Amino acid sequence: MNRKMFILFFLFLVLMEQTAYSDSVSVSIFSLSDDRLTNSINFGFVPYSTSTILAPSYLQVWYTNTTSDWMLQVSTYNTQSQAGGGLYNGLVGLNNRGFRIPLLWQVYTNTNHSVTCSNRSGWGSIRDKRDTDWSSVLPERFLITNNCLGIYPFTGRTAKSPLSVYLGADFSNKSICGADNYDTSIIIELLPFSTYTFAPGINFQGISEINLIGDKAILYADLSDQDIISTVSFFYKDHSDTGYSSQKYYPGSMYYRVKAEIPASVITKNGVDYYFSALDEQANQTNSGNYFINVNPGVTAVIGSSGGVIRLLDGNPEDGDMKLSIPSAALEGNKSISLRQIYDASEVIPGTGMVQGQVPYMIYEFLPGLKLKRLSKLDLLYFDLDNDGKVELADGTITGCDEKKMALFWWDRYDWRYIGGEVDSVNNTVSAYVTHLATFALFSVDHLTKEAYRPKEKIITPNNDGINDVLYFGGTPGSFDITIFDVSGAIVRKISDVAEWDGRNSRGKSVESGIYIYQARVNVNGKEELMSGSIAVAK
Repeated sequence: MNRKMFILFFLFLVLMEQTAYSDSVSVSIFSLSDDRLTNSINFGFVPYSTSTILAPSYLQVWYTNTTSDWMLQVSTYNTQSQAGGGLYNGLVGLNNRGFRIPLLWQVYTNTNHSVTCSNRSGWGSIRDKRDTDWSSVLPERFLITNNCLGIYPFTGRTAKSPLSVYLGADFSNKSICGADNYDTSIIIELLPFSTYTFAPGINFQGISEINLIGDKAILYADLSDQDIISTVSFFYKDHSDTGYSSQKYYPGSMYYRVKAEIPASVITKNGVDYYFSALDEQANQTNSGNYFINVNPGVTAVIGSSGGVIRLLDGNPEDGDMKLSIPSAALEGNKSISLRQIYDASEVIPGTGMVQGQVPYMIYEFLPGLKLKRLSKLDLLYFDLDNDGKVELADGTITGCDEKKMALFWWDRYDWRYIGGEVDSVNNTVSAYVTHLATFALFSVDHLTKEAYRPKEKIITPNNDGINDVLYFGGTPGSFDITIFDVSGAIVRKISDVAEWDGRNSRGKSVESGIYIYQARVNVNGKEELMSGSIAVAK
């Protein structure tokens, strides 16, 4: 069966906390299509391919309150659920109580029919009071705390009656989405929050590994509390150090997003320790626990004939990735490919040829030196941590190099060969298409001539032994037009897709040994120039 039927009915049990005040809360259900009152929410027919979906109805919540000491809490109470891992929340299968579908929510102070639910980003999960982690999931529970709307979506908005609560469901886990009908009961309660003494909640996505030296790391943490959060601290250190450095933030609110940065100077092969701490105005404190980042400037990946991506993790979401994207049919069988950053001064290969005397701004090594059958996109990351347009070395040295003058080169074991590439100053990457793996680096190119495109090989021996098989030109596809002639002047091959000649003619057959002439029209600084020369083919 490729489709399933899911029918959801809500029974609303609205509880009012008995206080000396005339506080109250009431709930109605409205259809999204015409804003008419209805008595249930029915997802109806849900295709098997469905991921997250928006409910066809929404809740409107009216409330009155005469005190600032209050909160509006939402929950389920699935007493018949066969819980897994101590969790009862979600929509529960009527026939199989072990099936539970996550139930999602967002809250607004007005109707917002532009709400979509294509994924779970920005949506809270309606939790159940019997969940074992009930006391630690405050952001998931509170539609309002002290006149401030809940953090789904995260905006720090002020609440006012009535509220519009939109619901969604996550059907993406096909292993638990059984062919069943589902229901649940939702409880919305008006309660005094002073009876709760929870410490601030800290929610963040940690970093466990970094494969680059010289980049900063950034973590975002969402904090929430039933009280005002007074101080948030972020502690970090080189794993070998004895004391922590810290960054402090002063939210002055119940919800706060921290952008914490680990400086590049702290990220060494020793690894990094870090943790968060938060304190509210009632002196309740939460420590996130200590986390460790393993720093290893290299990775190994097995990539097969279907293609794949090998990348170095940098821990910085504000710039791009150092990666190689290999398409399908570029490799025969599975290949183990290693990629590492070269940053130790004893290993750095200085510039030669047109970049004579320069120190490479970044240098990366691929092993083994494989030939790729299809163009593969290479993105080389460089550092500009202060975003001033000037490149920095991995050790933090400010070079003064204009990032727009960066170009990609490859090492042929004797010389640095020009490729070029496209500079992306937003993501701090230089990108080009390559047909082989080697050591690649970034240098500054002030003045480009057609000699940058000229092959250095005088003779090639295309016998597929991996040694001197190919005539390599400089440049990337779109910057040249190459024609190979034999000594009689007959055209042997025209090339525009790759910057190389493998000793084959236009029919894919190996040419005979002898002398051949190449002629290339190259785009140099926006001007077309003609370049020619000869190459010997020996077998």
